Amino acid sequence: MTVSILSMTLASPFAWLITWESDTPGATFSVYIDGVLAARGSMTEIRVPVSGRSPVIEIRDDAADPTKHPSDRVRIQWRASTMAGGEPGDGIDHYRVEQWVDPDWVEQARVLEEGLGYYAWTSGPLADGQSFSFRVVAVADIGAESTEAELDTLMVRLPDPPAVTATWDAGDGEVTIQ
Repeated sequence: MTVSILSMTLASPFAWLITWESDTPGATFSVYIDGVLAARGSMTEIRVPVSGRSPVIEIRDDAADPTKHPSDRVRIQWRASTMAGGEPGDGIDHYRVEQWVDPDWVEQARVLEEGLGYYAWTSGPLADGQSFSFRVVAVADIGAESTEAELDTLMVRLPDPPAVTATWDAGDGEVTIQ
């Protein structure tokens, strides 16, 4: 399913109105504001209070539910960087995502600054029981770099559910669970 933001307009001095559409009729959406579930349902608009800062707003369909995210990956999320006191994203060309692979940092991705205000990257599969270090660096149009934001994580994969089989005996009507 694809979710497309249609508009973000100032509905009143106190709220933004955000509208979206999906290519799947009747889809269920979860709307997160600053990482907290704010609404869930088949709605296609929400009002977000105006505050002194820009909130991070995510609109996810059921397929993007964070509880369904593969447990062998790390998802890094960040807000647009500000340089020289400007607006978030001004003067930034891209964000470089790096992983520590002894003895050095190795670039994993370049995420272009597109004026969205909020960015995310998901790693490939990572080994269970291992520690990993990642960092994000904002790179300016002129090549200057920000101080890196670093993340260390220990991968502990959720165990697979137990295998269960059920056998029904038509003769005595009993079910045996193994």
